[in-house]
Amino acid sequence: MTIVEKLKLSLEMLGGVATLNDIYKVFKKIDKDSIKTPQSSIRARIYENCKTLDAYNGEDLFRSIYGRGEGVFSLTNYFHNDEDAKFIYELKRERIDIWEKLKRKKLKNNEVIVSNKLIKKLKIHKGERGIYRDVTNTRKSIFNNGLALSVLNTGKIYDDLLTDSHLEYHYPTTTQKTTDLGEINSLKEAEKYNLPIFIVLGVNTEASKKELQLGYIKNHNDQQKTILIEFDYNKELILTPKYDIYIDTYINEDDLPLFQKRKKKSISAKSRANNQPKFRADVFNYYQNECAVCGINLFLDAAHIIPVENYGTDNKENGLILCKNHHKAFDDNYIKINHISLKLEIFKGCNKETLRINKENLNHLRNKPAQKYLEWRYKNTNND
Repeated sequence: MTIVEKLKLSLEMLGGVATLNDIYKVFKKIDKDSIKTPQSSIRARIYENCKTLDAYNGEDLFRSIYGRGEGVFSLTNYFHNDEDAKFIYELKRERIDIWEKLKRKKLKNNEVIVSNKLIKKLKIHKGERGIYRDVTNTRKSIFNNGLALSVLNTGKIYDDLLTDSHLEYHYPTTTQKTTDLGEINSLKEAEKYNLPIFIVLGVNTEASKKELQLGYIKNHNDQQKTILIEFDYNKELILTPKYDIYIDTYINEDDLPLFQKRKKKSISAKSRANNQPKFRADVFNYYQNECAVCGINLFLDAAHIIPVENYGTDNKENGLILCKNHHKAFDDNYIKINHISLKLEIFKGCNKETLRINKENLNHLRNKPAQKYLEWRYKNTNND
């Protein structure tokens, strides 16, 4: 890839509009030769391909949305016009500023707890629906559904998975189908433009207060009807799914760790220290949204090949999609997977018919699990 191509990709990973400083940071993440590429060369390539600057002598790829010297650039083909790019950039800054102010005033024990009254005053969330999209202020020409501002998770209606770092949020399924669809699309728009949203948590707090998080949508799965949200947690940058897709193309199986350190589970009900939502989302996006051994597309789990209790990693290559019945059979060692042939082997006096398995092996999968994980499982499983 050329410098210009990497710059375009960097801006896509940032949601189409960003400061020059953030573009530099992402460029360094994706360019192995970035140490050899000075910032002056990166800046020059942007200026040369920015029609709104005097240095323009190339393609109309970038726009300086506030003019020279302000250092904020957008991708030309990402927005209808510069006003839409400005709108997104300013909306990002507004939400981040609100979050930073709340953290300074309300952060205690690594939690931001605020009153329902303040949430209403700041217009973070309104009404009883799970997704608030502030249609009045965010419905514009290319944002027909408005842009999601917040999601509410009370833990009472949907089986959302919540941890310290992620929330797997289920699509709304109410009788108001048109409204449901509009809200889902508003979340997808927030994903495309890398727009932060507030997560309003009613779990483990008194009725008059809520816990707040700021997060970014990392991916969505229309078949499973879920959205994965990653919490900010003072990270320098959280990027769109394009970054994860790009990094995946450079991963070598030999570089994947066999095990990972894990936090000990707390006996406190308040503890949410696990990575299951991200692992689940990664596995479902890697495979075909169906059980690997029977093909059913209902009641599905993301199963670890090397189990969590053996410190198996949360890499998607250490996962399989299995229905709940076959997940249980896999965990109880009725099923083994030959790491060389990928053939399914059945034990404990059962056969494929009794276990209702209709696949001979895993060769039908679009993507395959890493052989090193299958090998460990195959050699370390007791089938007595």
